[in-house]
Amino acid sequence: MRVLVTRPEPAATRTAEKLVALGHVPILLPLSRARHDPQAALRALNGSSARRGASQAGGQPSSPPCVIAVTSAEALRALESLGEALVPHLSRPLFAVGQATAAMAKSLGFRDIVTGEGNGADLAAAIARAPQASAGVIYLAGRPRARGLEDALCAAGIPLSVAVCYTMQPLDYERAAVEARLSSSVPQAVLVYSGETARALITLLQGDILSDLSRQMTWHPLSPAIAGVLPATLSVAEPPARPDEDLLLATLA
Repeated sequence: MRVLVTRPEPAATRTAEKLVALGHVPILLPLSRARHDPQAALRALNGSSARRGASQAGGQPSSPPCVIAVTSAEALRALESLGEALVPHLSRPLFAVGQATAAMAKSLGFRDIVTGEGNGADLAAAIARAPQASAGVIYLAGRPRARGLEDALCAAGIPLSVAVCYTMQPLDYERAAVEARLSSSVPQAVLVYSGETARALITLLQGDILSDLSRQMTWHPLSPAIAGVLPATLSVAEPPARPDEDLLLATLA
């Protein structure tokens, strides 16, 4: 099956490798790229960011928050350039959404990693059960992002510091170039990893030729929330039971 991959690099290449191993033909069309801000992450790790939710927990803690939360491996890529400055933080408990994010944390040297399945709100529930959470949580986040983790932690009265350490920037394509690329190798399916990506791709696939292509493809969303962004005129596959890439790829069968 020919599968359109729209996620940013380097994740797009890793997904393409998985697709090839499963016997599919990947077609890469990244729609965004990450601009990292490692210093924002370091400031948060060192305790110099403002905290949300501290008032519910009885005031700001005097020391930096203990627990680190990450919902995307992209946030951890922002830490790669920190070098020795990251070392003092590698023993902190790190809660990660998904196996890929946890593997990225391990590759950076984090030693106390808790892997959560589901979404940010599910991870917040796991964090709330951890004794260390009362000291506060640093959320290494991106822009744009869902607010599930933040809202759930604040509702639980857990002090929270949010560090925006990457921003996803859209990539612009000439419509004629996209038509040429997709018409010569028409995708039969497209993987959709976020609502922002879905909206961007729908906007890109306008005009007679590309609109026809978008209706020919089966759209495979990572979650029900993403599926809800897709118009009813499209062929949309059932999302996986939880937002996991391997489960998403299984929906291609």
